[in-house]
Amino acid sequence: MKASVKWTLFRFIKEEWSGMDGMLLQPSKEFSIKLTDSFFREQLNVQNCFDFDYKPTEGDCIIFDLIIHGKVKYGGYKPEKKFISLIYDGVRWNIEQYDCFYTTIEETNSGYLKLKP
Repeated sequence: MKASVKWTLFRFIKEEWSGMDGMLLQPSKEFSIKLTDSFFREQLNVQNCFDFDYKPTEGDCIIFDLIIHGKVKYGGYKPEKKFISLIYDGVRWNIEQYDCFYTTIEETNSGYLKLKP
């Protein structure tokens, strides 16, 4: 099976009800033994992990998506998706998630983690 980890940065815009309600997907605690929500938080809080000019501002959010591509019945492929969400509070990154029904955020950048096999 092939797996990839995509990261997406978002900028907080405002809190306001979207007019819709529903169920939220809950973030994962871990992708593997080494790739956990705590690992991502610690790495972001001790160093600048980005290879572009970026300084987080309060309310910024980063989401790590683990996408596992595996075979399903009838020969097709169905990706399974897990994610980890962190929000910057102005001082440090915390393991949190925005409520998509009450928060407006805007994507500012994205890319893929370079993972060693």
